[in-house]
Amino acid sequence: MHYPFIPIDLPYSLNSLEPYISSEILYYHYNKHYKSYVHSLNEKLAKFPSLHNLTLEELMVYISKSNISFKCELLNSAGGVYNHQLYFKCMSPDKCSYPEDEILYAIKYNFGSYTNFVDWFTKKANSLIGSGYVWLVYRDYKLDIVCGANQNTPLSYPATPILNIDIWEHAYYLQYKNERANYITNWFNVINWEYVNKRFSSIS
Repeated sequence: MHYPFIPIDLPYSLNSLEPYISSEILYYHYNKHYKSYVHSLNEKLAKFPSLHNLTLEELMVYISKSNISFKCELLNSAGGVYNHQLYFKCMSPDKCSYPEDEILYAIKYNFGSYTNFVDWFTKKANSLIGSGYVWLVYRDYKLDIVCGANQNTPLSYPATPILNIDIWEHAYYLQYKNERANYITNWFNVINWEYVNKRFSSIS
């Protein structure tokens, strides 16, 4: 996928992640927030024809290493598209809330157990100040958990994101209000581990 970028289809119905994520939240998150990032990215990229053939991942790595004008604005828009697409794809209503196969082995190898992974990921998410994301990433031949503010991504570390949770208020506030910790805990019930495993297997 390259310029002009087109919003991905939401891979499930708006109410299918309830009761963990409400249809109201998902409607605004997907239709308003995510799609606005896609529109913003295309609008900004229109001024840079030389970047039109780059994929989203290539675009973000290139911009992060360059001195291109409007660098911060481009990275924010591109990051908003990338982070939201990964977030939506990493969730599922199919209640496959426990990892299997290669990703389970890697989690146990790197964190000791799935319970340890959940505890560590939860602590990272709860410790994030302000808006941002927490990712499970693959780098240096191992899994790691990293935090990032706003619409930053780990791609420039370099690291490959495997899974992420959106900690921006628009991801939870309509339903959970100030109880962000409850949103984080409940999010584990809708992780699409089948997709996460396929993603991990393709790059490990």
